[in-house]
Amino acid sequence: MKKLINQFVKFICISGIGWLIDFSIYVMLTSIVGMNLGVANFISAIPAVTFVFLLSTKKTFKQRNSTINLGCKYLIYFIYQLILLLLISLFGQTLNDL
Repeated sequence: MKKLINQFVKFICISGIGWLIDFSIYVMLTSIVGMNLGVANFISAIPAVTFVFLLSTKKTFKQRNSTINLGCKYLIYFIYQLILLLLISLFGQTLNDL
């Protein structure tokens, strides 16, 4: 149980840092660069998603006996996140336009 709680705390911390990366880039792109909200959201999330994935797989969820290599896992995760990001960005931009 202690290991599970430790993993949870690590993941929350890593996710929080990922959110800070995402939000910081998003604010810079929208307020300084003047970029479209949907595009800025899509772009800012990519480094954050990558950061969270890499740190989580290396430091939090160490899996020793996996038949799928890390690159393949990242590709699957990245495509999944891109689809979500695209949908959320389009939704956010639509709400902003209304």
